[in-house]
Amino acid sequence: MNSKSSKERDEEHDVLDIWRIIKQKLEEKGQTIDWLSEQVPQGKKTFNWYYGRKRINTDMLYDISTILDHKFFKYYSDRLEIILEKKKAENVSASSGQ
Repeated sequence: MNSKSSKERDEEHDVLDIWRIIKQKLEEKGQTIDWLSEQVPQGKKTFNWYYGRKRINTDMLYDISTILDHKFFKYYSDRLEIILEKKKAENVSASSGQ
């Protein structure tokens, strides 16, 4: 049985909390989540379905990026770069230990 909490597993797998970042950008612009839900072309109902989940639809993230004039995909790209570098280092380490 795995005794790790959901939060611990997310941290271990390096899950990005994109909604926290979106909320920060909204606050900087003096706007609210409710305002944003009315701006996205997918509609408020679809927005509310995704809001707060661990994953976000790429089309919605693209629209949010456009609405807030911010490159939210960069957070994922930066995270991926770190993960790939870790894997590369682990592979080098594993192959040198043989």
